[in-house]
Amino acid sequence: MKKIILFFLISLFLIQIVSATTIYEYLEGAKQNPEAYTIVASEKITQGEAQKLGILMRKVGIVRNELDFDVRESTNLIVLGNPTINSVTQRLVGNRTFGNNEGSMAIVGTNLIIAGSSSQVNSQLLEILNQYPQQVEELMKNEHVIGTTHLTVGSAVQNEQFSNNGFFSPLVFLFVFLILATALTTALVNVHVKKKKVHEDKKSLKEKQEKQDLDNYIKMCINRGYNLQQIRQVLIQNGWPQETINEELQKLANNQKPILPPLS
Repeated sequence: MKKIILFFLISLFLIQIVSATTIYEYLEGAKQNPEAYTIVASEKITQGEAQKLGILMRKVGIVRNELDFDVRESTNLIVLGNPTINSVTQRLVGNRTFGNNEGSMAIVGTNLIIAGSSSQVNSQLLEILNQYPQQVEELMKNEHVIGTTHLTVGSAVQNEQFSNNGFFSPLVFLFVFLILATALTTALVNVHVKKKKVHEDKKSLKEKQEKQDLDNYIKMCINRGYNLQQIRQVLIQNGWPQETINEELQKLANNQKPILPPLS
């Protein structure tokens, strides 16, 4: 049962990841489970960026934060940086070259990347994020771009294979979810089969015990001088099925021949 519950919780978590298609939904998910998320920034972060990032942390409830060179994880990160100077951002989205005053914030796998060509652009992106929990237009999509450079797959810009940079696409999570769903279904079926077998074993044991009790009762009645017809009538009056009575009486017959003709 514990394994089933674990599979169920993991499946729900993966469903939430795959279905979080907008930045707003991503922040909602982070707010529900803030201890699972980490804020990551460059050591060169400006005071203005740090203040705006602090506002976002308080709104979502995230406490854990690290500098980019200390981070080893590749999931559930909210990263502020630039792919050309921030190792974590580059690891997650590959090399992106921004023009002047360009930037993007996007959901990349299980991460939210905030990347701009300058601290001013990063601050501008953070100001948009800090409008959460308002459902502003910029948050109701999976990427908001200032300029032309995208961070997500399928953009107009040539993108590298994210899998080579530690990124697991939603398709991979969907595949994992299908495996877990299959395992959960198999576990539920196994539990049902085991319960059914236990029930059938108990029923069989009960029937054997009842027949043994009936056999002992018939023998006791014969020893006390009752004839088979009298025994049959008493058993019928006490609710025993005629088929069971005939079967037990036949066991006492010589040469496996019925003692009495079956009642119609």
